[in-house]
Amino acid sequence: MNDLSNRFGSLGHWLHSQTRGNFWLPPRGSTAAAAGVDWTFHFILWVCYIFFFLILALMTAFVIRYRRRAGQGPKESPHHNLALKITWTVIPVIIVLLIFYFGFTNFMNMSIAPDNAYQVLVTGQKWK
Repeated sequence: MNDLSNRFGSLGHWLHSQTRGNFWLPPRGSTAAAAGVDWTFHFILWVCYIFFFLILALMTAFVIRYRRRAGQGPKESPHHNLALKITWTVIPVIIVLLIFYFGFTNFMNMSIAPDNAYQVLVTGQKWK
């Protein structure tokens, strides 16, 4: 923890607190399925980070590059770009399929009881 806190300050302290668990995230390895679920969670989180900063950088670059300048009128917009349409369709589909695959395999791993699990018989009833 000291290395993280010294290097990143309060961010390092927060990152270290995530390894111990907190009010919304249990400690790492607290269940048999925790490793897979944590990995899937962090995969989705990093996909979100990457796309957030990519969109932010591209938006800033386009705002600077294509800002209105004195003496210039609007240019004609492109009407069709098949490669762009295919790209912005295929990449999200691949990412969604990856997320589905990781989530489904984790779900299937959680639905199978471990070998050393106890069998508990319970009879439920409504109020008497």
